[in-house]
Amino acid sequence: MFRAASRANREESLCVINALLAWRHLDRPKEALDFLDAQPASISTLSAVRAQQAYFQANSSRTDQALTNYARLFAEGYRNDGHFGEYANLLMLQRQYDVALSAVEKYLKTEDSVPVRLLEAEVHRLTRDFPKAISLLKVQREKAPFNGQIANALAETCLQAGQYNEALEISKEQVQNNAGSAYAHYLKGRSELGLKWYREAKVSFESAAKLAPASKDIGSYLDLVSGLLGEGSNTLLKEPIDVVALPAGLTNTPVEPIPEGYATSYGACYTRRIVAVSYEPGKEYKSTDFMWARILDASGVAAFSSFQVAFDPLSEQVFVNEVRVLDASGKTISTGKVSDYYVLDDQSGAEASQKKVLNIPVPGLQPGCQLAVAISRRQLGHLDEFPLLVHSFSCTVPVRESILYLQGEAGGLKHIAWHGIEPQRVTEGRYWRVVDPMVARWEPQQLPAADFLPMMWVTDASARWPVLASNYIASISNRLEQEASIRDQTRSLVAGLETDARITALARYVQTNLTYKAIEFGRRARIPNKPAEIVRNKYGDCKDHAVLLQQMLDAAGVPARLALVGHRGPILKELPSLDHFDHMIVYVPDGGTGRFVDCTDKGADAAHAIPMGLAGRDALILDAQNPRFETIPSYPQNASGIEVQRNLRLVNMADVAAEETLTLTGVHAAYLRDYLLQIPPASRRMLLQRQMGMTDVELSDFKAEPVDAPDAPLQLRCTYTCKKQFHRSNEQLTGILRAGFERGYLAADPVDNRLTPFETRIPLSIRSTVSVQVPEGYRAERTADPSPRLDSRFAVCKGQMQLEDRKLKLEFEFRQPTGKSKASEYAAYRETMAQALSLLEREVVFKLDTR
Repeated sequence: MFRAASRANREESLCVINALLAWRHLDRPKEALDFLDAQPASISTLSAVRAQQAYFQANSSRTDQALTNYARLFAEGYRNDGHFGEYANLLMLQRQYDVALSAVEKYLKTEDSVPVRLLEAEVHRLTRDFPKAISLLKVQREKAPFNGQIANALAETCLQAGQYNEALEISKEQVQNNAGSAYAHYLKGRSELGLKWYREAKVSFESAAKLAPASKDIGSYLDLVSGLLGEGSNTLLKEPIDVVALPAGLTNTPVEPIPEGYATSYGACYTRRIVAVSYEPGKEYKSTDFMWARILDASGVAAFSSFQVAFDPLSEQVFVNEVRVLDASGKTISTGKVSDYYVLDDQSGAEASQKKVLNIPVPGLQPGCQLAVAISRRQLGHLDEFPLLVHSFSCTVPVRESILYLQGEAGGLKHIAWHGIEPQRVTEGRYWRVVDPMVARWEPQQLPAADFLPMMWVTDASARWPVLASNYIASISNRLEQEASIRDQTRSLVAGLETDARITALARYVQTNLTYKAIEFGRRARIPNKPAEIVRNKYGDCKDHAVLLQQMLDAAGVPARLALVGHRGPILKELPSLDHFDHMIVYVPDGGTGRFVDCTDKGADAAHAIPMGLAGRDALILDAQNPRFETIPSYPQNASGIEVQRNLRLVNMADVAAEETLTLTGVHAAYLRDYLLQIPPASRRMLLQRQMGMTDVELSDFKAEPVDAPDAPLQLRCTYTCKKQFHRSNEQLTGILRAGFERGYLAADPVDNRLTPFETRIPLSIRSTVSVQVPEGYRAERTADPSPRLDSRFAVCKGQMQLEDRKLKLEFEFRQPTGKSKASEYAAYRETMAQALSLLEREVVFKLDTR
């Protein structure tokens, strides 16, 4: 508007100055300078306009022009403390201290100015003339004893001069006068740190951090002083949170008796664990985890010597109410101290997030002890609805009695309990109780925990899927506005292409032009960036990938919707909540059949593949007119295949030299390609060799291609040597043909006394052709093909060996279907996989040819 006004009246300077001020707020110096170039001389020669011009020149890296402009301006007698400050600071950045000091002295001859006196002291401070700077600042402080800028500058200069006592007295006075100033507390902390008063410094830095939590400087000092005290970062843990009070009906109930020999194979157990939750709509949501444990042996001491608690500092506070170690008679031996607790970044997941891990060391623990721990959390802000609560009654060691307690009226809540666990009512609320729940132990090929562990899901009874979806779409509506730059770019990418080719081209563009920065989709991380910003950044999380692709498809005339999905397990549709979801993809109706596109899958043919880890899962389609669930297709039987060609020859009649080619298609190709893309080419050979269980071979050559073409088969070519595979005895050579990279796909992990059901999620077919050159002077001894005992639920395979032109040729075919199985069937599964592997790892005998 100001620009238009200046065009309407070419002689009005006020409109020009206001336009320049607006550009200054927008931080767009180039546009401002272009605007000034078009102004008449009557405007551009005005001192106020020239001052703005010099400012924009300085911020466009045209430093020499800015300095020349400023120098002329102030030499002509122009006075403006703000612009003079810009000029002096620019001189100091260029280390032109003498010029800056001369300019300050000339400026002050006309009229005294406190801001300019501060600049004068700053020049002396930067030249390390601390006595002069301090003297100047003390004079100014006597004139204006309540000026905070002068006091702060004096304290800062005293700190740099090493006069910590003087700096402390000034900063104490500043804190007393303005307790809400983060900078005052920060100066006080630095003064105390200089005096090596580490405990007092930490208190000051904590006060500063509470007032300015985003300050990296304050945070770094806080980390430093915490480290000097040997405490780690524990500032987040110091705000007390009262425990959720337990009803007498629970506290007075005797603990379930512990049977003889209980949990001896685990080293420790929980005698009782209670998770108590309190919720007041619009006021507070908090929970307390009460744990009572018994330590049985040294392994239990190791397991319970510290607790790790994950939490999100952006959405919740955490407080350790109690850590107490007791002897067998119940006498307290030791208690935990907050100074021993510390907070670290949570690096347990593949996704980047703001989550932290609270580490709680437990002092004085030894076999035969008891342990009592209470940890409370409180949600920040006011929740108008009850967030989705997913509670497992199981732990990684046995729990004699596990309880979930909800305080207060539960009429506004809706829940689903595993296997119909019924609530028990008390005056203060209700609770659910499980005695001896299954131990939560990780085992290979495990189903989602909800399929086998006793669990509870609780959410707000008023929630409805259409409302949740519509509100979420509305919250990101400004991210879904069609932008001209995206529209133009899209049209250039899809010009002349049919619908399927358009989807393929745009999915490929997003997939290859954005780096995936995994940020967890959750209550505090649901708003994507704008498409133009995503393109400019060239990176993004799942939301950014999905929004950009959806907008480009829409611009290309291909209907598409955003879709929310979850990797953790099935979505409980009876309990509406966006907290079920941890990922966003794109849904393309595509003639009614529908396809799902996930451009964060960098190794897959995103336009046509089923998104990794989501086959058969439900997706919430974010359609403003018709929000609904659609099911992602399951994997077809030909979803994944591996073909192997391996040529072997004996070296020194003992070692085996191999030339091997693997061709992977479908899901396993996508997984492996995605893995390779995340590894520098120089490290791929070593890491893949380790992953595929071939660390004992000498891998002399390795090549993977094409890594950057996800719609093509992935081919691995390698050359390696297996040492001492054959041995000579009398007139024959005997050895075992070793499986190559197939072993990584066929070998089943051992599990001691499996507890949990398992599944094969991805169908797999393997075809291998192994050719062994018969050594010169020997002939191959014919051996019978083995007859493996296979369980068709787990695999179907065959292998046949025959002699062709001085070569033994083994043809192997393997097919593995998808399916879920009981824990008790894992032994049969392992046996089947071992039998299948035995068809590849065959004994070969060569006899001396005496004919």
